[in-house]
Amino acid sequence: MSELPSFSDTVTVFVPKNSSVNTIVEKFNERDLLQPSWLFSNYIKIKMKLEGKSVFAGYYDISPSNANEDIIEKLFTGGYAKTIKVTIPEGLSNKETAELIAEKLNLDAKRFLELANSDSLLRAWNIPAKSSIGYLLPETYEFYGDESEQVVIDKLLKHHFDFWTDDREQDLKTTKLTKHKLLAIASIVQAETPLKSELPTVAGLYLNRVKKGMLLQADPTVQFAVGEKKRLLHKDLEVDSPYNTYKYAGIPPGPINNPGKDAIKACLNPEVHDFLFMVAYGDGSGAHYFAKTNAEHSRNVAKYRRARGR
Repeated sequence: MSELPSFSDTVTVFVPKNSSVNTIVEKFNERDLLQPSWLFSNYIKIKMKLEGKSVFAGYYDISPSNANEDIIEKLFTGGYAKTIKVTIPEGLSNKETAELIAEKLNLDAKRFLELANSDSLLRAWNIPAKSSIGYLLPETYEFYGDESEQVVIDKLLKHHFDFWTDDREQDLKTTKLTKHKLLAIASIVQAETPLKSELPTVAGLYLNRVKKGMLLQADPTVQFAVGEKKRLLHKDLEVDSPYNTYKYAGIPPGPINNPGKDAIKACLNPEVHDFLFMVAYGDGSGAHYFAKTNAEHSRNVAKYRRARGR
């Protein structure tokens, strides 16, 4: 059982989830490992029965120094197993999320997007919208590499609903918004600042505008309406869409991206202040000036233009 493998460099063997013992052994047989197969298949089955353990799925890096008994031991502890880590950044659209997942896990982006927005999925997860955008929670996830598009989507959605605890539901009540509307605001906040430290301030600002019945005038919502993240032109501000917050008052029909945990928490517990306006420093830092009045905002806009050389 201790015979060393014949290869000279480290090789990788993939063990799919829910594989039979025979299939697992066959995977290693392809690398001249765990042979004879009948011996190791029976050995693994007996070990599983006697010790009440199961084999870990994943990718196993095997070096020439690893004897068969080492491999068997690590199969039961996951010692060699490595998963595929996929980081989904905050603020991506469903399309961007689909493309990222497809690239990392070799899946079909089009099918991912179709499933993510399907009526059956929205009903199954009780999402009151025409799309799951806003609910595919950005995070670093670990995958085995054999998941389907549906399994990946369900994992992202489960993470969202696990994050949405009873305490968050209580916080939601203080905002007097529905969850869907709060996620819509959170998506705007996420798009408006790259700085975690600013999120509660920006959340408070937009919630102030909502309470006052003001136009939100958030550029990212117009970008969503025109279907492109770009510098907006005057004609773009006239586009007839419920997502055009320069044209229509109130909260848009739904999220414009998938906000991260920090943006959502910021909207559930916003900073209390009287700010109604914001404009970037213009120095590339991502930071913003905040103002309570139009006059103060105009002065801040002048600072922004000077910083941009306009």
